Amino acid sequence: MKRNMLVTILALMLALAACGQEATPTASPPTPTAPPPTPTEPPEPALTPATELAAEPGGVEVALTLVTIPEQDVIAVVNGEEISTVAYEQELARALYAVTSQYMVDWNDPENQSFLPALQEQVLDQAIDRALLRQLAVQEGVTADQEAIEAEISEIQAQIQGGEVYADWASFLTENGLTEESLRGLIADSLLADGLTELQGGPKVVEQVQASHILV
Repeated sequence: MKRNMLVTILALMLALAACGQEATPTASPPTPTAPPPTPTEPPEPALTPATELAAEPGGVEVALTLVTIPEQDVIAVVNGEEISTVAYEQELARALYAVTSQYMVDWNDPENQSFLPALQEQVLDQAIDRALLRQLAVQEGVTADQEAIEAEISEIQAQIQGGEVYADWASFLTENGLTEESLRGLIADSLLADGLTELQGGPKVVEQVQASHILV
């Protein structure tokens, strides 16, 4: 059955928010800025596009100034494989873009700021789980075919261009904190997870690799 890879990729980026309600920031509702209508005019709702909300003060840029990034070059070692602090910071930024866009979070709100430590911990856990996933794939001889990756990229591009959510492909990448390289990495991990699941005959792979958020 043909998979909807765009949904899968977006689900991967939003997995942190789905790990539990306690770790999900709550957004402050936008305040209407339009002047009140005259008595002869019906009131009109003040709607603010999510892309504009993400760009307002209190967006990702504010959150990035509030998180604590370790000073060491390597943040974790998984069975000898190093996870660099730079890679972790990039994953954290992508998670913040996803959560901020999905929930229209105002990071100037102290209540929302209190969720940042848990979010950082979940990002690190996810990076470790993805490393374990790739290691198990090597052990089992499962690979992500480059042609399949490119085919999925083309499919996602077609969905973006045919939809109305994003202005274009570049907007999709920017608004989700992605690059084509990082998107290819997410697709590769998704294909590895699919291959491992098929090899194991079902969700047994989840017992071997703690990567349930990869197996969306």
